[in-house]
Amino acid sequence: MTITFINRSELTGTVAALSTYQNVINISRAVNLPAYVEGWMDLSEMAANDAINVQERVWINDSHIEFEEQNISNAQNDPALHFHSKFSPKGIYSVRMNQSVGTLREYPYHFVVLNMTL
Repeated sequence: MTITFINRSELTGTVAALSTYQNVINISRAVNLPAYVEGWMDLSEMAANDAINVQERVWINDSHIEFEEQNISNAQNDPALHFHSKFSPKGIYSVRMNQSVGTLREYPYHFVVLNMTL
């Protein structure tokens, strides 16, 4: 089987934390082609007594499945949160977060999506 990357897209921005879940990124493709997704989120603005929850989800068998959930609190010594490369069979993938404690902050992010065909 040969894998061909059709194109690459980069998703860059800042998510403003709220006490309800906010999408950091939400990739929902009109054409059900697979993709690889990888990215970073900058947590350097976190301070003492801040707490956030980050959920990473992929689409498997016609539903979102939580891949990983992280509860992160206080100032971060290593503030770069890495979302390692994942294969998304239908190109559907999301990261969402909320801030449950502390001053609401903004968190920059950068993701790369490699759209492909089989």
